[in-house]
Amino acid sequence: MAALLPNPPHQKKRLPLRYLHPSAGAPGNAGILIPEPPAYPPAISGSTTASGGSDEASAPATGAGPDSSRHAAYLWLQTGLRGAFAWLGTGLRGAFAWLGTGLRGAFAWLGSGARGVFAWVRAGALGTYVWVRSLAHRTSDHVQSGAHAVSLQVQAGASATTAAAHTGAVRVRSGAHAVSLGVQAGARTTSAAAHAGANRVTNWVRTATRTVWSWIQAAAHAVSKAARTVAHAVVISAQATAHATAVAARTTAHAVSVSAQAVAHAVSKAARTVAHAVVISAQATAHATAVGTRTTAHAVVISAQTTAHATAVGTRTTAHAVSVSAQATAHAVFIAARSTAHFVWVVVRTVARIIAFTVRISARAATMLVRAVQRHLPANTGNPVPAIAAACALIAGSGLVNLGGTLSTVSRMAVPESLPPMLVLLERYGVTGTHYARTIAAIEIAYALVILGIALLLAVTLRDKRRWARIVSALLAGAALFYALNAGTGTQAAAAALAAAGAGITFTKGAAPWFRRRTYESEPVPDEPVPDEPFQTDQIPAELLRADRS
Repeated sequence: MAALLPNPPHQKKRLPLRYLHPSAGAPGNAGILIPEPPAYPPAISGSTTASGGSDEASAPATGAGPDSSRHAAYLWLQTGLRGAFAWLGTGLRGAFAWLGTGLRGAFAWLGSGARGVFAWVRAGALGTYVWVRSLAHRTSDHVQSGAHAVSLQVQAGASATTAAAHTGAVRVRSGAHAVSLGVQAGARTTSAAAHAGANRVTNWVRTATRTVWSWIQAAAHAVSKAARTVAHAVVISAQATAHATAVAARTTAHAVSVSAQAVAHAVSKAARTVAHAVVISAQATAHATAVGTRTTAHAVVISAQTTAHATAVGTRTTAHAVSVSAQATAHAVFIAARSTAHFVWVVVRTVARIIAFTVRISARAATMLVRAVQRHLPANTGNPVPAIAAACALIAGSGLVNLGGTLSTVSRMAVPESLPPMLVLLERYGVTGTHYARTIAAIEIAYALVILGIALLLAVTLRDKRRWARIVSALLAGAALFYALNAGTGTQAAAAALAAAGAGITFTKGAAPWFRRRTYESEPVPDEPVPDEPFQTDQIPAELLRADRS
């Protein structure tokens, strides 16, 4: 039927190509436009001639009347059938377009859900990456600190061991030196004592010899003096007695004097010989004693020096061996500790680098995936359907969450044994605590159902592109969230947070095109292009012109 209706005013001067005559495609009739047929069958007669028409146009109508009627009826029927088929095609296209819109909306809703899940997964992956990276950094820092502390402890232990070994060696060396000095001092003291003893013995022998010699000389002098005195007395007595016999007396005196002198001389010589022999013997004895004492003292000194030197050399050798062994042990321990610390540091650094590289690669892959997904977000694609679908789902879901929380709370509600004090009078009419609990539960459920209805109403109005709906949703969600947070109810706070998130999505850049004001403009019928050639009415069949004029 749409094909039989007149065209809009802006297309009055041109006709669609579906009304072209079948002969319009002929080589001689190119570009011929046929006017629309009337809404009723034209009354065409064979004797009627179009006034004002040319002879070429009226000649076929006057020559063949029944053929012209059949041809006009055929054209009318053909036009009607084409209009009917065009109407059916338009209906089918509308149906397919409606189905396509529904499918696109469903796919957009699924895509928005998948994007939301992916955004959640991305946030979780980023959080996990940040946590793993911080854990790797903390682990690397702890391991480095531990390795450094172990290295410092090992170095401190090696230094302490080296210092202790060095101190022990110094102490051993000092002890050996002190022992050597003591032995040398003892040897010197013994030698000095031996020398002093030998000197004392020598001096005593010399003193004793000189005393004996003095005694011998005094005795010899006394004997000699006594002999002289006796001889002088004898001479005096002999001179006095035998003065007469001078010759005999002189001879006797002289003989006695000579014999006395000889005896005195012999006694003196014997005394001297004895004294000299005693002196020589005493000197020989003293010399032998001194030589023996000196030899013994020298042997004792040499033995003490040799023992002290051997002890000092052994002590120094032992101390040097202990010091070298301690230094070698400390050096080996230090080298082993440094090698162990270096190996631990290399392993830790390698593991940290591998973890950091893996985390960096994962982060890059996640970032690339997130960027690839962000290109298809509503804010970048300009398609607001996913954002609106997510907002409606969150707002409707908030009502369902609130209803579920209310049902859970009601199911756990305790039944009081009696009514509150202000309702005690109702007990006279048979109202019990069970009735009161059921009434409160029914009120709570009705309240939750009302909230669910408001949430569904807001979701439907958002779907219908009502701009006031997002403002009302934001205000109600904010007030509900504030009330739930102050009341401390977790389920209601979660439901209010979902509603607030849904209302917030409606104010995003991706959902902004959904609430723009629509401007209705007339669009041309999507037909085939029409050439800008003037009407050639001289080539239009005469019966169609007559039908249009009548």
